[in-house]
Amino acid sequence: MNYPSSTLIVEDNPIIALGFENLLVSFGIENINVATSFEEAISHHDIFELALIDINLGGGNDGFELAKQIQKKGPNTKIIFITAYKDQKIMSRVSEIKNAVLLEKPLHENELKVALETNP
Repeated sequence: MNYPSSTLIVEDNPIIALGFENLLVSFGIENINVATSFEEAISHHDIFELALIDINLGGGNDGFELAKQIQKKGPNTKIIFITAYKDQKIMSRVSEIKNAVLLEKPLHENELKVALETNP
């Protein structure tokens, strides 16, 4: 499998972010950046091949707006949204983002592998 060469994890809970990072490292993914807020994430000037984004980031910002900002820098960035609250409205918003998939918390290793290997 050809995993991304640059990845951004955006999760407002640092412990969960570390868990995501450890999972990606176990897959052999390197060059992982972690942000715990919307502001921290958009301050990165890199173009990422993959962004793993929690939808509910707190502070009035959400992962959908962040995904749009990330894809302005890198239009082909694959987005994997993570949420504990999946409903029709969220599904609809995910479908509006290019190259995006949605996974539910708790995140399962096999689901993440499939999402990484699949083109939306």
